Amino acid sequence: MSEKYKGQVCLFLANFSIPFDNNQADFDIRNIKVKTKVSGCFRSFDGAVEYLDIMSYIGTA
Repeated sequence: MSEKYKGQVCLFLANFSIPFDNNQADFDIRNIKVKTKVSGCFRSFDGAVEYLDIMSYIGTA
């Protein structure tokens, strides 16, 4: 690891409110990938935007 990024990478050691991993982002993306694999695609761009809006509200809650 470069010394340039060591402080940013190890920031979770000093600030416990920062998560150790990126599981929440992976989980959020996984739902979209499952949806597209099951249905093949979104029927329209507007439908995809509405789905992502709803999922962002649910993920925030």
